[in-house]
Amino acid sequence: MPAAFFGPFLSDDARRELARELQSILPGLPEQQKKFLKLAEREISFYRELTIPLKRSLDLLPDKLKRVAEAGNAFAAAIAGLDSNSKTILHQHLTVEMSDESILDFENVVAAAEWARLSAKAANGYLESLSGGPPGQSPGGDRAVVSLVKCIAGHYAKIFRKRPSASRGAIFERALTQILDTCDVRDPEDETRPLKIGETRLRSILQAQAPIATTRVREIFP
Repeated sequence: MPAAFFGPFLSDDARRELARELQSILPGLPEQQKKFLKLAEREISFYRELTIPLKRSLDLLPDKLKRVAEAGNAFAAAIAGLDSNSKTILHQHLTVEMSDESILDFENVVAAAEWARLSAKAANGYLESLSGGPPGQSPGGDRAVVSLVKCIAGHYAKIFRKRPSASRGAIFERALTQILDTCDVRDPEDETRPLKIGETRLRSILQAQAPIATTRVREIFP
């Protein structure tokens, strides 16, 4: 997906106000501050539009595939358990249900049952691969949040040539807090609450910081 898809979402007034507040916090020239704010806003857009929806989908995947496995095996077993009379009656009623006037070959039902069995087997294979449990949270907590902060910290280091600090009241900590608050970034664990990143958590994220990658989704969801 093109990077241009993830762009500004703040109103002009909100962006100007945020830039004014950051002017007294950030180092560097106005042009550098403007570039940092633009990239931070893009990262938050990426987080909202792609990272969080993908995380939600993957969180639900085991339950979805469990249902596939159960239903697939049940359908396959039900078809395999039909006797000759049952097959004939089901075939007759299936023909009535067809939207056109073609005659249904019951072998299609048998094939569908086999596909259901194979789908159930594939779903169970994925679930068994999780027997050791899904990847745990990183030291900084939720992987989506870690990725967001790492990327913003990476832009900060590259633009201002300064190492971001997690200390309370440090430049990066203050700037990050202001950006997250103004952009109304929500806690993915409880979206009724704004995202707050304390000193200890921020330090864990920064200590584990790696260079910004173009494969962020694979980094978040290995």
